[in-house]
Amino acid sequence: MRSPSPTRTNWTPVRDLRRGDAHYGDGRATPESVGEATRNALAAAEERGCESLVVPVLGTGAAALEFETGARRVCEAIDAQEPTTLRDVRVIAYSTEELRTVEAVAKRVHSRRW
Repeated sequence: MRSPSPTRTNWTPVRDLRRGDAHYGDGRATPESVGEATRNALAAAEERGCESLVVPVLGTGAAALEFETGARRVCEAIDAQEPTTLRDVRVIAYSTEELRTVEAVAKRVHSRRW
């Protein structure tokens, strides 16, 4: 099983709009809503036959979820996924500090699985 690979790059978001607002309309993200939104994005990418996907740490901007909590939920969703077409899923970081956090979280999440 592969570990989420954090990177800093340009990307185009993949969104699944079937479920509506990921933080349930109140403008605030929860750990559960971030996990659900990430799983929805992964499922949408799989449905479209995508081989790669880059996702941000959802819910940590305007929706005000603490960055490490959001990173953990995103990495957990990626690690739990059983892909059929997706072979490369990466988490984007917008600063060196965020990158270090995502790398540390991804390592912890992946090590718990094994």
